[in-house]
Amino acid sequence: MKKTILIYGLALTGALIVFKLIEYSYFSYRISLDAYLGIVAMLFLVAGLLVGNFLRKKQSVATPETTPTSPVTEPAVAPVSTPAPSLDQLEAIGLSQRELEVLSFIAEGYSNQEIAEKLFVSINTIKTHTANIYSKLGVRRRTQAVSKAKELKIIV
Repeated sequence: MKKTILIYGLALTGALIVFKLIEYSYFSYRISLDAYLGIVAMLFLVAGLLVGNFLRKKQSVATPETTPTSPVTEPAVAPVSTPAPSLDQLEAIGLSQRELEVLSFIAEGYSNQEIAEKLFVSINTIKTHTANIYSKLGVRRRTQAVSKAKELKIIV
């Protein structure tokens, strides 16, 4: 722990020295304002990239990579408590299997962002699926969609 604090302290001291040297050069009229701002911006960019890279490496070490290599071929994670409704019933309503998964996650209380992360798709895809679910069930809100799906015995 002391080693980490020492490293960060030295890094911050070095950054402060660099900033003060650049500031001195600016105030002694050796560089223009545009050059001064450009240098400061580049230093912050480099610092941000280094910190981001460090945090990404730390995160990948803490949690092993679980993203499937081919999300199209592998099935998505489905909720365990949801029984599969009959295909005839789904065809009558017009819900696809993916829309049923999204509806199940909505019923469990997940947000669009959480559903997108679980199914490895973009949030816009989830919004499209949600809009399709609303139109197929004839509702306007998430709560209405869940109650209608429970009435139709699509979800539990």
